[in-house]
Amino acid sequence: METVSKEMVTTETVVTTAGRETIRLRMDANNERAVFTRVFHPAVRGEADMREKEKMKEKERVMGGGDPLNATAAPLKIRPATVTKGDNNNELELEERPYLQQQYVSERITHTDMTALTALPPGLDQAEWLASNTVAFFKHINLFSSTLSELCTPTTCPTACGPNNIVYTWTDDQGKKLRCSAPLYFDYTMSYIQDLLTDEDVFPTRAGSVFPAGFVFLVKKVFLLLFRVLAHIYWSHYREALVLGLHPHLNTLFIHLTHFSLQHDLLEAEHTQPLQDLIIALGQYSLT
Repeated sequence: METVSKEMVTTETVVTTAGRETIRLRMDANNERAVFTRVFHPAVRGEADMREKEKMKEKERVMGGGDPLNATAAPLKIRPATVTKGDNNNELELEERPYLQQQYVSERITHTDMTALTALPPGLDQAEWLASNTVAFFKHINLFSSTLSELCTPTTCPTACGPNNIVYTWTDDQGKKLRCSAPLYFDYTMSYIQDLLTDEDVFPTRAGSVFPAGFVFLVKKVFLLLFRVLAHIYWSHYREALVLGLHPHLNTLFIHLTHFSLQHDLLEAEHTQPLQDLIIALGQYSLT
């Protein structure tokens, strides 16, 4: 593993991985909004191009696209842990799931009352509230995941998996389930959601427009896909998020998403089960 160094300046944090790339984190005047930029060193620009070509090749291989409304999660068999005693099992769980460790799970970027924040404001149409928040969650989670996109490749993540190595499969237009890499699966995810949000028949923006009859159903599918994005980050890229100091942002996004989903009945218990231990841990540390 390469050495990572940090240099703190007044409004900018520079996290440099020696010889490969520079990641800059700039905060605004109120120290509230983070802006990330990534600069590749010339020596590895070719590697980034190669990763992009790998993704394009795989997209051609699995014949692309598909309908996430039929997307399923298939369990992947893994070898049982060799440690069997209680205390050691707990240590093993924390090693596999660093996001459950107290020093990390207790951090977030705001102490806002999430119950009040996610509740339907008096007098506001529920469909309007769901629509505006769906757009906001998509933008925030898409932005966050993009900061880790160079670390999620067909090589590092050959399958789109979440906690306990549960594998997320995509369903194409013919109903065939496709098992593809994480970057390709989440490319499909974000493209699908983007298409929905820009479809006037689904997310109308004109005054007097009416939301379609199946609107809530589609919103639920969007939230399921966004939940899977965060589940993959927690399971496969949490250590990278720690290096970049992004775990408080990740915790806050997750808390907000799960609170909103609970308030408006958007996710089933079976959907959140892979990260139920994290939901419980966040509650124990008074973050929910």
